[in-house]
Amino acid sequence: MFTTYRRRWQLSRVRPGDGSPLPPFRLWQLFTRSVFAVDLPGHDGGRFEVDLRPGADGSTSRSPASLYRNGV
Repeated sequence: MFTTYRRRWQLSRVRPGDGSPLPPFRLWQLFTRSVFAVDLPGHDGGRFEVDLRPGADGSTSRSPASLYRNGV
């Protein structure tokens, strides 16, 4: 019961993307931002990037995590 409620709550927080490109990673963002990338083999061979901002919370306008596919 609790896991079902938690999963619904998590899915309600997911927002569709706006098509913006992945911002470039700058050296001075070393402690406030992380970018992870993985190339997945498959029928379309997409590249997925995750932009993590550990300092972002409910009081900031940025999401704590953003998922990009092929840089968008």
